[in-house]
Amino acid sequence: MAVRWDAVGEGNGFWADAQGDRAARNEPGGAVGARVWIFGALAGRLRERSFQVDLPSGGSVHDIVHEVARRAGPEFAARALTPSGQLQRCCRAFVDGAPVGDPHARLSGGPAAIELILLTSAEGG
Repeated sequence: MAVRWDAVGEGNGFWADAQGDRAARNEPGGAVGARVWIFGALAGRLRERSFQVDLPSGGSVHDIVHEVARRAGPEFAARALTPSGQLQRCCRAFVDGAPVGDPHARLSGGPAAIELILLTSAEGG
């Protein structure tokens, strides 16, 4: 059973099938349009918990996190990214409900739902 982090937020409007029918909406090699939802300790001090990020062809979860960090500010960046710019070990990313193994892997084009969560020790991280 896939865990959907969006299930912890109310009224977010995207109760979709955990895996979705991504193949039917992909545009291989095309631009990536991602709706990013922030959960856990990462969301605690953000004014916005959801961001729309549009990337050109070849974009990755890593690129998306950096764009969200640019928009959300240095406190978010310090919690989500290491000083060298990598995802913190306690930060997890999900694309369309599936965990991301390699945040540098190129995303298929088309729409995607990206969930980011920072698990602190109190949250099980």
